[in-house]
Order: sequence, then C-alpha cells, then structure tokens
Amino acid sequence: MPAIKPPTQSATRVMSTREWHQSGRSSHRRTARLAVATLLLAISVVTCLFSVPRPASAQTANAEAEATLSAADQKATELARAAHKQAAAINGLPRFYYRVNEWHGMVERMRARPQPTIKILALALRGTVKAPAEGDSSNVEESSVGAVGGGVGYDGAKSSLRHRVEGKYTFGWDENYFLFQGEFGRQPARGKMAQFWTHEDSWWREEYEGRLHNISRGPSAFAFWQDVRFVLFSCYLRQTPRAFWWGRAVHSEQTISTFPPAEATWTMMAAETFAGEPCYVVESAQRRERLWISKATGRVRGILSYYYKQLPDTPHFFESENVAKIAGRNFESSNEYGRWSRREATPEQVAELRDAWDRFIVDGFPENAKPNELIRLADYREVKSGVWIPFEEERVNTHPSGPDKSNYVKTRIVVEAVEFDRSLEEAISKLKPKDGDPIQDRRFGGVTVSYRHGQLTDAEVKAKAEASKAKGAFRGGVF
Repeated sequence: MPAIKPPTQSATRVMSTREWHQSGRSSHRRTARLAVATLLLAISVVTCLFSVPRPASAQTANAEAEATLSAADQKATELARAAHKQAAAINGLPRFYYRVNEWHGMVERMRARPQPTIKILALALRGTVKAPAEGDSSNVEESSVGAVGGGVGYDGAKSSLRHRVEGKYTFGWDENYFLFQGEFGRQPARGKMAQFWTHEDSWWREEYEGRLHNISRGPSAFAFWQDVRFVLFSCYLRQTPRAFWWGRAVHSEQTISTFPPAEATWTMMAAETFAGEPCYVVESAQRRERLWISKATGRVRGILSYYYKQLPDTPHFFESENVAKIAGRNFESSNEYGRWSRREATPEQVAELRDAWDRFIVDGFPENAKPNELIRLADYREVKSGVWIPFEEERVNTHPSGPDKSNYVKTRIVVEAVEFDRSLEEAISKLKPKDGDPIQDRRFGGVTVSYRHGQLTDAEVKAKAEASKAKGAFRGGVF
C-alpha cells in the first residue's frame, strides 16, 4: 500500500454507509422497528435528491469549470472518465449474472481506534479478521451499531462483531426478471433472503434454518429496489453510477456517488504505487472520490470515498441562502426542511436542491471532508469483449466505538461466476410463492394484508386492505 497523502481538492459523501447484516430483518419489518424517525427522513430526502436528473444550469457550470483546467488536470479527468466508462460496460446489457463469496468482520487490533484517516484505513485494509469457529453463535456476530463513520444510529453501545460473517450473494437480471439472493452457510440462523421481480410484481422471500418464514409482495413492481445494497457484496457495482431496466442506482449503498462522471473533473496528484502497481492518483471534488488508476492498464486499483461532516458553528444546508431561494421560504429545522423536500418540492426544485447540495459540500472542503472507506480492486478479467471485472475486492470502513473512536471493519469479496446469457426464469419460478405459503401483501394503499397464498383473490386482498384502513386500524403500514 502507498504512503497515502491527505486530501487536497476533494469533497465529501452525502450519506454514511450502513453495514446491513442478514439477520432476518427485512426492510418492511426493520423499518417498522426503527426508533429514530429522523434517520428515515434523512435517507428519504437524500434518495429524493439523487433520483432526478441534474439541471441544465449545473451542467453548464461544470463545462465552464472544465474549460479552466490545467493540462495535468485535463489528463486526470480524461483518465478518470475513461476508467468510469470501462466500469460501466455492463450497463444496458440484456442479461447479467454475478455470484460472489463475501466475508466481513472486525479487523484484529483495530478496535476503539482513532477516527478514520487515510493512513489508518490503509493500515486496516492490510489487517486480518478472525475466522468463525465451529459452534460460534451468529447472534454475537451482528454489529450493534447500524451506521458507518459515526453518528447516525449510534446508541453508545460497543460493537459485538466478534468473528467474521461469511455470505454468498447472487445478483442478476434478464429481459423479464431481476434477482438478488443472500445466504449464510456457516451461520444458518441468519437465514436466506431473495428479492426478485418482474415488470409487474415484486417479492421478498425469507427463510430461516431451512424453513420458509415469510414472503412479502411489494406495492409496485420495483418496490424493493432501494433495499438492494451493493455495499454488502460488490465494490465493482458501486464503483460508478448504473442504470437498469427497472431504475437507477439512487443512494450511497448502491453507488459511491451519483454525480455523473461525464460532468465531473479530477485533479492530478502525485503518482503512487497502490497494491504493488504504479498508479496515477486523481481526485474529484464533485464525486467525493480519489482513484488510483493503473498506469499500465487504465483500470482502477483503489478508491477512497469521503463523507460529509457538519462542522461546529457553520450553517446547515437547510439554512443556506440557496435553499431558501429554491424553496421560496425559510426552514427552522432539518426535520421541517426534510418534510418539505420529500412531500412538497417539485421535481424541478429537487433537481436544483441536488445541485445546491453538491456546491455546498464542495465549497466547504477540506474542513468538512472525512475519509469514509478505502477499496482495493484486483484480479481483473475480461469476461466479455470490452468488459473487465475485478474478481477480488477488499474494502475497509468503520463503526463508531464511543466518542471519537472507531472499530474498523474489513470486507473481502471473491467473484465465483459471471455470465451473460443465463435466463432467470427457472430460478425465480422456484422462489415464487406456492399455495399455503405465508404472504404479506402491500399492494393496496400502503396497507399490509397477511394471508396464505391461494387463499384470497386480488380483489379480496384489496377489499380487506380498504376495509381495514376504513376502520382506522392502520398503523405505520402494518395491521
């Protein structure tokens, strides 16, 4: 690993990355149990900001900034854009099938260490993680803290991630189906999960200790898309913004940054050797990332991302003049702003807010920037003409461990299979509900109706939902 230098002209992350361990907490049940309503509000607001195109004025401003780049920075921008274009080669393919083995766990001797710096992240990336022993209880391996980088979700408890957790994930699509599966062979109590959908319907299936626990039916065809977290099983998929036939990557657990690489610029830094390979080092303020790009191949070997840190005695985003101008009003709190941006803002206002946010965090760099995660990509293979995929990945991020301390968590991912012609029809037919399977149906009015598959027609499910809602039994989407 290189002697990595501190940031110079980069920017920050919008959201912290949450480590989601598969312990039977599907999104609809997990959401119902979250105690911190502001967490959900923040996530929905940021997702809203990320889900709309950038305004034309922002693209014009970026083009003007690009025209003033030095020759070195122009080269850095060309290198980075080419690397992103290569990483995006799977976007738009009619079929893609990707299966990986993954483990993650606390880095030994990296508990309760100082808050992350680039050097500490590099040290943790070289660290080791204790393997699980036979008979280890999966109940003690789930982190008690649900956020990365400190703050959101932190309850003062110490992390209980004692041994590494091992999983196998499948991600794929064809012309008619999408599939995401996760299972934990060495920790069967964690169960199996599968999210799948067609152009008409979406499903979420959960099994524990070999028995079907529940199948949820989403309120729309792609209802569970935001719950698919690339951060669990692939750095490659998060490397660059992606678009699929069901939608785009919309938050930081699906993409490191939503800022379009074609509109971003990069600064050329001093060259370094990363993972034994001479690399160009380039950094983007707009995308909040640093890349180590191989001089020999042009492929990305390392990625450093930053997250946003609110500084003391500095205005919050909702207090800025730009927000007031866009909204036509002032806000007394972040909650008030969040409710407005989520419920009342027009698509045009959301697009303008997104651009204002990008400028807000860039203008505050470097004081408001903190390293978020460090990624190493290796063993690139050309699996299809022009498609190069890293078959080995390592990633390190943090969990809070008391005031101003962090535990360092390392993830290792090894690709088992990549295919481009596989039909998912047979696999999904085995996952679809059979008569008698327990169903939680959320298709009608945000209401959850429980029944056994084959017991009710769609009309009867809708009638039960409407009747229950009319009686006032509705509580947070579940009866």
